[in-house]
Amino acid sequence: MNRSAVRTLLVILGMFVFMIANGSIQAGILYGSGLAPEHLVVFSISAALSLYGFYVWARLKGRHWAWMLLGLTSPLGTVPISLLKDKSR
Repeated sequence: MNRSAVRTLLVILGMFVFMIANGSIQAGILYGSGLAPEHLVVFSISAALSLYGFYVWARLKGRHWAWMLLGLTSPLGTVPISLLKDKSR
C-alpha cells in the first residue's frame, strides 16, 4: 500500500473513531453517567491515528512535521493542509 493511501486511511479512520467517541461521550453526559475512562482511551486512539495521518500527509508534501498539528482541528484541519503546495518535487 502506498503512503498516500495510508495517509488517507489514517485520517479518515481517526475522524470516524473520534465521531463515535464524541457521540458516546455526549450520550453519557446527557443520561447522567458522566465521562468514563474508556471514552478517554478511544479519544486518545482516534487522536493518535488522525495526527499520524496528518504527519504522513505533511511529510508527503515536503513540509515540516509541525503541520500535523492541524489534525487537532479535525475535520477543519484537512482544508489548509490539503491546499498546501507540494514542496517534495
